[in-house]
Amino acid sequence: MLGRGQRAALSPPRSAGGTNGCNAPNTSDACSAPERRGDGAARRPSLATARIPVCATVVVAVCLFSVFARAAENEAGRHTAAGKEVEQQGEKDWSDSRWNQTEVGSFLASSLQTPGGMVVKALSVRVGDGGEASVCYDLGSPSLRAGWTGGFLKFSSVRFGIMGPPTRAGEWAFSTTGPAGWLGASARHEALRVQGKRVVLETRVDGTLVRETPWFDRAGG
Repeated sequence: MLGRGQRAALSPPRSAGGTNGCNAPNTSDACSAPERRGDGAARRPSLATARIPVCATVVVAVCLFSVFARAAENEAGRHTAAGKEVEQQGEKDWSDSRWNQTEVGSFLASSLQTPGGMVVKALSVRVGDGGEASVCYDLGSPSLRAGWTGGFLKFSSVRFGIMGPPTRAGEWAFSTTGPAGWLGASARHEALRVQGKRVVLETRVDGTLVRETPWFDRAGG
């Protein structure tokens, strides 16, 4: 029993075999209490080295390979303008003549400049067994406006070929200075059909459906 003003000094219980202050046998790894260094400072217990599972490493490697493979795949067939900032691009980066390497078929709708003027709603049609001639049909005012022999159409390479309409790729054979064919009647283009090498044009004239097909034949052998 203690008197007034006295304090009791408490100490941890000890085991019979001696302890290091944590009720465990006095061994180096039996207790998680901080270890005392020679200078009296407490040393924190060391942490076990973290290990990344092998499966996680494999997944990361596969993902990186997929990203690099996709990037290499996108490089193929890229245009010269690809990857450049807009302010660093010039006209040569936008030049592309692949339209001239395209098989556009037996007809093409566009605007077309003819000797008689610009046909805004032009339908260029190949005619002849070998496509040796072409005609320009005006869809706005149904009528033939021009014809030429030789090639079909040429496309500009400026700005990927979309800066202007195509031009004829042959020699002019005839042209008109305005609509002709259904003068004095109400005519409206309705449809076209392809039958073999021929393009059949359907026009509604004063309520009557008219079908016609332009063609080319050589005369005099």
